[in-house]
Amino acid sequence: METVKSVFIIDDDTTNNLICKKMIEKSGFSTNVTCITDVAQALSRLQELESSSDFPEVIFLDINMPPSNGWVFLDQYMEHFSHKTIKVFMLSSGVTDYEREKSKKYELVSTIMDKPLSIDKLQYIKEQFM
Repeated sequence: METVKSVFIIDDDTTNNLICKKMIEKSGFSTNVTCITDVAQALSRLQELESSSDFPEVIFLDINMPPSNGWVFLDQYMEHFSHKTIKVFMLSSGVTDYEREKSKKYELVSTIMDKPLSIDKLQYIKEQFM
């Protein structure tokens, strides 16, 4: 599989972002990784990149990011960027059945998985979804 051209990590936990970024780079998944800590900032950055080749192909999205959350991001994304083809992988500290079912309502969500991201999980993503 080719390296993914551009990846966003959207998570309010800066430590988790750093770990995810290192895993993504170390695994060869992508070398262009942008970490963003809130939904509004992520949507603003996507708007800036809408016509750019750096618009992300993959987003790793946390579910709980007070004061907002990943579900709000997905709704806003679909409202403004539904013409863009991306893959979203949702991350949670403990995936619930409710979250699993809710994620199925969003066509752009490829899967939902427990944190932390690991090289094994990235390999699984490459094999199953890319």
